[in-house]
Amino acid sequence: MTPLPRRVLIAFLLPTAAAVLLWLFHAIELHRPVGVREPGDCAATERIIFRIVVFIGGLHGLVVLQLTEAPWIRTWAPLLVFVLIGTLLVSVGNLLPTTRPNVLVGIRTPRSLRSRPFWMEINRVGGYVTVALGVVMIVAAVVLRHPLAGQVTLAAVLAAVGLLVAQYRRLVRDFERS
Repeated sequence: MTPLPRRVLIAFLLPTAAAVLLWLFHAIELHRPVGVREPGDCAATERIIFRIVVFIGGLHGLVVLQLTEAPWIRTWAPLLVFVLIGTLLVSVGNLLPTTRPNVLVGIRTPRSLRSRPFWMEINRVGGYVTVALGVVMIVAAVVLRHPLAGQVTLAAVLAAVGLLVAQYRRLVRDFERS
């Protein structure tokens, strides 16, 4: 019996990863103390998890298309992956400011988990940065193509991380003063 090619295994693992992600989310939510919950506080988190599952489904579709060995998919797959990731970042970034302190999504640091106003402010900034990063990825993929799109994306990721660290430090100073 010949072993399955690596691409076939990946095609089966992606839906499994999505199912495990959903199961973990619901398991963690069930075990969270009731006193910590507020009405609608996990609605944004549920929407973010849904978008991640849809993203994994899109990747799964691309892997299955790769298995068909159609010549056009080899040309378009890198572009489509960048567009998928960029779209995920834009949609998650739009929801990030509406999240409330939780253990799954958002900028989760000891300080942000302790202070709801701090959480809301840093995740608002994180949402803007995430949307901007997603837009850069989509535009770079469509306009610049591979491999230059990857280099531009790497620079954008480094800039986004630097901006978030700077904003986090600024917020820490501002919250300590007040």
